[in-house]
Amino acid sequence: MQRSFGITLVGSLLVFSGGLAILTIIIEIIDSISKFGLDSLAVENLLSFQGVVRYFIFPLVLYNVGIGLLLLQPWARWVVVYILPFAFIFLLANRNTLLLWLFFVFAVVFYFTRLEVKRQFS
Repeated sequence: MQRSFGITLVGSLLVFSGGLAILTIIIEIIDSISKFGLDSLAVENLLSFQGVVRYFIFPLVLYNVGIGLLLLQPWARWVVVYILPFAFIFLLANRNTLLLWLFFVFAVVFYFTRLEVKRQFS
């Protein structure tokens, strides 16, 4: 079954943004190690752990979910509908961009809960 344009668009955006963020983080880690040594990678408190989650684990999840969407995996649709909205709102939104992220999340969840999109994943 051929996937629709919306699934291809969202999957490609997730792969691109996750992959670009992963490459940026790897370059920053290499730069930090070359300047300050391995001690600069230590997770010392809750704030630095939040940075690891936000800037390393979250892009990995985005990349993997994007690949899953492009391959029409049912778990990827489930993650997009139930997990990513909370992650987008809590990890990426601030006062200035909250309305934009809410609109984006609403549009994506609305699209992925449509019956013809659900059928493509089964």
